[in-house]
Amino acid sequence: MTTIRRTSPLFALTAVAAVLLSGCMLGPDYTKPEAPTTQRIAGKPLPAATVAAPIKGGESQRFVEGGVLPAQWWKTFGSPVLDGWVDEALAKSPSLASAEATLRQQQALYIAAGGTLYPSVTANGGATRQKTSGSAFGGGSVPGNIFNLYSASVDVNYGLDIWGGTARSIEGQLALVEATKYQTSAAYLTLVGNVVTSAVSVASAQARLKTAREIAEAYVDTVRLAQKQFDLGASARSDVIAAQTLLAQSQANIPPLEQELTAASNRLAVLLGRYPSEFDNGGFNLTALTLPQEIPVALPSTLVERRPDIAAASAQLAVASANVGVAVANRLPQLTLSASVGTQAAKPKNLFDEDIWSIGANLAAPIFDGGTLKARKDAAVAAYDGAQADYRNTVLNAFNEVADALSALDNDARRLAAQQSAFDLATESLRLTEATYRTGSATIFDVRDARLTAAAAQQNLVLALATRYQDTAALFQALGGDGWNRNTPPPEATASNTPAPTLAATATP
Repeated sequence: MTTIRRTSPLFALTAVAAVLLSGCMLGPDYTKPEAPTTQRIAGKPLPAATVAAPIKGGESQRFVEGGVLPAQWWKTFGSPVLDGWVDEALAKSPSLASAEATLRQQQALYIAAGGTLYPSVTANGGATRQKTSGSAFGGGSVPGNIFNLYSASVDVNYGLDIWGGTARSIEGQLALVEATKYQTSAAYLTLVGNVVTSAVSVASAQARLKTAREIAEAYVDTVRLAQKQFDLGASARSDVIAAQTLLAQSQANIPPLEQELTAASNRLAVLLGRYPSEFDNGGFNLTALTLPQEIPVALPSTLVERRPDIAAASAQLAVASANVGVAVANRLPQLTLSASVGTQAAKPKNLFDEDIWSIGANLAAPIFDGGTLKARKDAAVAAYDGAQADYRNTVLNAFNEVADALSALDNDARRLAAQQSAFDLATESLRLTEATYRTGSATIFDVRDARLTAAAAQQNLVLALATRYQDTAALFQALGGDGWNRNTPPPEATASNTPAPTLAATATP
């Protein structure tokens, strides 16, 4: 037997495949959604800059139309401690590690899907010992026979992708890789944003707790002075009880703030990949932060390009588009080619003396399936419509987040300026009340009230300052940035050994 004879089935299979591989791919086409036509993101024009307050963190912020957000935007807050926490979170966060593992999983599935474009080749070998009955040959007089049978073969099977269903399935898997990549990017962005806002929450709780403790200590002095005046007959017992009540109330404000600080620290610890018992915030405070003074205002088209959740929604639309093509192809006839080349012998030494082979084709076309395939196609079309709606909803929500954040920065600046003014006035009132108390023109309770007003104003000032830092971070997160693009490897780098299909074009079989 010649070599040509032994491989002729494979040669024939390849020739037929080459003829039929010029099939078509079924739509619908996937086209990247167009950018919004709106000219601005915010509902009303923004001022050129926010108002300023005479306090660290109260600087005016300038809105820069079309400005570019730095990739590592958290460094604009100017805190080495915060930078270290972000770096630690990116390196150790379990949530980010889980997202990256999911991305690797989808990349591997894409490579696996790419293998379906090629024939499957299987090598088989076997040895059996068998006894046959004479009855199988039409009579009981024929004696049975015991013999050995050795075999070796190579089998080839290839489902021709006439309608492009396989290619569209691979296209959908690639789009799913893209969607997962952008979801991982969103997880990256969310993690950084949560670290920054949690750090600000720690600093805010720390400052307000310090003030609450100072208030409680001041009321201890108030109770002592009230008791002294009562002992001297200069005041009533009710004044002592009133002072003690205020002391108890001020002390009652401390545990909730301690719990708020503990919860914020624990939340930050988990974001960093640590157990709460392993984390010490080190007295992190708001004075460690610098307020970013240049605020980029993204153009609508730029925002769509930068937001990873929008990119993920677009990729999911591509997945849904490919699934429609797969569902349509499944309703059409399917052609499978098969071939086998091998040998059989009763003795191992004779195994390759004579060859056997087969070649065939199988055409299967659905005739009646109770409407299953049509229903699956209808479901795929509905999923495609839903993906289009989801994409639009994602874009609208993104614009809403950015618009809210931009508005918040303007309002935060005005609120902080008002709170700073209120604090300055309350502090001045306290100073004057203490001066008149020393001259005997005011009572200790006048001092108490002035001190309480000043303390409340200080608490409100801290909250306003923390809110401004947090809303700035929220805006940067909402803008998307581009740091996540530099930290997530593209799927092509992992799936380079698999041919990347092009987006399907609508075709008629």
